[in-house]
Amino acid sequence: MSDTPSALITSRHGEKPRQDALDKWHALKAFVDQRIAAGAEDSQAKYRTLYWGLVDAIKDGIVPAESKLPSESQMTALTPFSLGTVQRALTALADNGFVVRKPGVGTVVVPWKRRLNRPLHTRFLHEDGSSFPIYSNVLGRTTMDEPGLWLDALIEPEQVIRIDRHLEVDREFSVFNRFYVDGGRYPLFRDRSLEDLNGANFKLLMVQEYSLPVTQVDHRMAMIEVPPEAAKIMSIEAGSLCMRVRARAYCGNQNSIYYQEYFIPPTAQEFIIDSRLKPLAEI
Repeated sequence: MSDTPSALITSRHGEKPRQDALDKWHALKAFVDQRIAAGAEDSQAKYRTLYWGLVDAIKDGIVPAESKLPSESQMTALTPFSLGTVQRALTALADNGFVVRKPGVGTVVVPWKRRLNRPLHTRFLHEDGSSFPIYSNVLGRTTMDEPGLWLDALIEPEQVIRIDRHLEVDREFSVFNRFYVDGGRYPLFRDRSLEDLNGANFKLLMVQEYSLPVTQVDHRMAMIEVPPEAAKIMSIEAGSLCMRVRARAYCGNQNSIYYQEYFIPPTAQEFIIDSRLKPLAEI
């Protein structure tokens, strides 16, 4: 699996990483080595093998939130991968919200995504009928000033807030999500920290904070060319086709209380859309 012998690895300045700088990463190296060995027969790209090893290390607390990962040259010396493979893995970590790459500082771990509790709009099934776990990571929040489909969906909103999320469907594939809501009527989506929204079930927040259970959802689906920002999250080629699902959620006879767009890559997994929602007590 080795791309380049670690003894030949040098930094950008032509110097090998100092041994004392590598020693502090002993626990990370041992952890990632185990993950690499476990995935030795996997056909996935080498950078994905390293990526998942680092994801597991972050989730297991081997590298705590707010701390730095090894530099590119250190990571290359610690693993059996080339500099190019390391760079692709670190870029994927940044694209999917696990780290932030800060010039002059390094690659910093952010609080990792949390499992989404009882998803409604992104249910994919195993062959045995059980649902894949969904992990949600909030990528950003924007106040929408320009017109768009969300204006018709939300009906004369005071302040449209868009929350972008990366939804990881177990380890099978990733979904890009845009959630639109009226931040004037429902300010928790405007004011709550992004970290607190990680893993949150937004329909449950509507119930808990505003006593608005979702009783009906309209879905519209189309195959479209994947938007550039969605292609990065889903790790598919720009210009590829993906499925866009537009969802409008209602409470009783009220206007829609939120609007969402999901961009789903080509997948053989069954995608479940409920036409009859469970009673509030079962949500």
